Amino acid sequence: SLQEVLKRAIEQIRENYPELYHCQIFLLDEGGQNAILKASTGKIGDLLVERNHSVPVGNLSVIGQATLSRQVVIARAADENWRQRRDDALPDTQVEAAFPLTIGDTLIGVLDLQSKDGDLIENKEIPIFQSLASNIAIAIDNARLFEQTQERLVENQHLIEQTRRAAEQVERLNRQLTRTFWGDFYKEQPTQTALEVDLVTQRVSLPSD
Repeated sequence: SLQEVLKRAIEQIRENYPELYHCQIFLLDEGGQNAILKASTGKIGDLLVERNHSVPVGNLSVIGQATLSRQVVIARAADENWRQRRDDALPDTQVEAAFPLTIGDTLIGVLDLQSKDGDLIENKEIPIFQSLASNIAIAIDNARLFEQTQERLVENQHLIEQTRRAAEQVERLNRQLTRTFWGDFYKEQPTQTALEVDLVTQRVSLPSD
């Protein structure tokens, strides 16, 4: 499922990059107006996900700017402006980097990485993390397609079952109508008197009561 893909992605990032103490994945809503937190590490992350935490596209946060520019955005604690805008729930963050998650030309979300080491995520490391973000975007897209396929299969099964039930009902109605028709038909027929013909004498007579 999509949620399993997201959870596994951030868990593997933490395992392979222990210097990153917090990882998050935001996905855009249907209107593309907000980035909604879908997966996050730690108890704080779980709490934020439960609260359906979101960031407006284009606001002054790292995530807001990354969704607006569709470019990698990196902010460090040494930047006074960023210190005033950073998340109070993660006060130990010294560097935060947001990497766009894109499928072709379509932005679907942001991978947000945070570290207590202000010297982390230098220019030489950006391509590595951007490649990681690209792979996550592909995994997300595949998971969505899989879920959509499963939903269509379930819908088709429901339609097949409804069609089968409708056909059975039509068949029952046809049988009922057929029995009713022939019953009414025989009731409406006048009583016919049978004739007996003697082929030897060529005499025709009515049967006796």
